[in-house]
Amino acid sequence: MIKQDLNFFEYFAQAQLEVLTDRERQIVELRYGLTGSKPLTLASISEVFNISRERIRQLLNRAFRKIRSKGQRQIKANAIDASCAELII
Repeated sequence: MIKQDLNFFEYFAQAQLEVLTDRERQIVELRYGLTGSKPLTLASISEVFNISRERIRQLLNRAFRKIRSKGQRQIKANAIDASCAELII
């Protein structure tokens, strides 16, 4: 039930700001090309951060888990207009 004036990417960007650390946010943006650049592979991102591909994968999973968890808490608190809640509805 995303409002007409905001699209998925705007909700996702807002949710990232609310929940994720800078490093997690940068990894998500690089992986999915959210900053206007081409999406990068796990190997490419691992070179940027000087950590393993597996660690990048783990950080991506943790980032999405954090957004999902916050959205579920917002729904339980009847804050269904909040950005994280809007993503999972």
